[in-house]
Amino acid sequence: MLTSIRSVSALRAATSLATDQPLYLQGYYTPGDGGEGMFLCNSSDTTSDDKGTIIPDGDGNRWYRQTDGRPYSVKWFGATGDGTTNDRAAIQDAIVTVQQLPFGGTVWFPVGNYRIREPLYITAAVTLVGAGNKTINGATRIVPTFMDLHAIQALNVNYGIVIRGIDIGPGSSPPSGFGGAAIYLYQCQRVDIDDVNIYNLWNGILNDSSGDVYMRRVSIKPADIPFQGSSYRFGVLCTAKNRRTPPGGNPNLTQCDSVVVNNQGIHEGTVHGFVLADGYNSLTLLNCGALNCAFGRWVTSDGGVPPAFLVETCGTTDHCNVGWAIDAGDPGGNIQLDNCLCTSSFNENYYVNSTYLGDVQFTGCRAVKTGSAVSGHGAGFSLNGSGNYTLSGCAAYSTGGHNVAISGGAMVSISGGVFSLPGNSANPDKDSFHIYANATGSLAISGVNQHNASRGMFDDGSTCVIHGHAMFLVNFITGIDIHLNHSSPPSNVSYA
Repeated sequence: MLTSIRSVSALRAATSLATDQPLYLQGYYTPGDGGEGMFLCNSSDTTSDDKGTIIPDGDGNRWYRQTDGRPYSVKWFGATGDGTTNDRAAIQDAIVTVQQLPFGGTVWFPVGNYRIREPLYITAAVTLVGAGNKTINGATRIVPTFMDLHAIQALNVNYGIVIRGIDIGPGSSPPSGFGGAAIYLYQCQRVDIDDVNIYNLWNGILNDSSGDVYMRRVSIKPADIPFQGSSYRFGVLCTAKNRRTPPGGNPNLTQCDSVVVNNQGIHEGTVHGFVLADGYNSLTLLNCGALNCAFGRWVTSDGGVPPAFLVETCGTTDHCNVGWAIDAGDPGGNIQLDNCLCTSSFNENYYVNSTYLGDVQFTGCRAVKTGSAVSGHGAGFSLNGSGNYTLSGCAAYSTGGHNVAISGGAMVSISGGVFSLPGNSANPDKDSFHIYANATGSLAISGVNQHNASRGMFDDGSTCVIHGHAMFLVNFITGIDIHLNHSSPPSNVSYA
């Protein structure tokens, strides 16, 4: 005969149950609330109560939920998903239970709003899957009431974290403090984040010393909060403050595929989109977008660390203060950008200020509409420092300042590009290529098309060595294709 019990509390209080027969639990609190399921008893077992799949009755008998290989629902452990109840304890109980399985398992979030008032901790392999997965109808949200701490923290997990189909956002209002990230990964290995939306929080995803991290189809929309103090805000940040090298994978790889960081509102100076910092080795961006950010992409590192390495393909950076900011890189470091579009930056679209001998390669990249209408500054490609920079098949047009600006000891090679319409009404400098007086490196140009500029090239008295070959010049306002601002005939220019 099948015994039926209304709720978990009723099961805990029940005595003299038929332990040789199955028991049907109608719900966790009330019938049909998602906590229902079939149980079998093991009267000789003393395994601890896990509050969801192992529940003792009033006589101390252990009743085991028959999971039949299904994901472990957070509602089995008492989560309500009603947007009001603090479900943090129930969700953490589900995570702990699944982490103790021999091969890990899946924690399932049915449709609902799950409010948490403290962080969720992941310390072993686990998969968190919500109904917001694009292959499943409905939506799931984890709603923290504050973000002074990280919403989801994964700590020292050697292999196997999956977060999929979950939205992470605040309660009734955005956070007011500095806070942490929605997802914080510390010294983890092999993490997959897929179909996740992060909205109205202080920061997005922080990868601290974790390797083999993959993000796909992630939307990050930080809160429109004025900048406070000296701490940076970010969408995706990779940092290696506590680097380690766990076995079985690359500890320095983070790959983002179709991840978009959109800093909504007027405070575009407060959030950086994608940040590679503190000696972290690798960040790969595929089809990623950065909108309305301070720096859309920012590569920075401390001295004495391994080379920074970043690859981007088909990425878009739009309406940022600076689209790309590359201000560090060690000898031998390589940064590669393929088929990227950077448009409407307030200052430079691509700004390189490498203080080390790193290589930066632009292939098929476009810079459009830089600089504000008021100040008129903003180069399409601003190349400074002492690195080796290559532009192949790139284009810059409608820039607030110069198409390409070169200074410092940069070694620059430009081939097969189109450069036009530099400067605007607020900026008298409208050069396709502008070499500043402090330039001491070299510039090689071949097979480029320049048109509709004041000057095709302007050398402001530098010691930069310039080589030009097959430059096609059309519609220059002054009729001067190459202008050299030297007091005596220069010896630094050659033409083929």
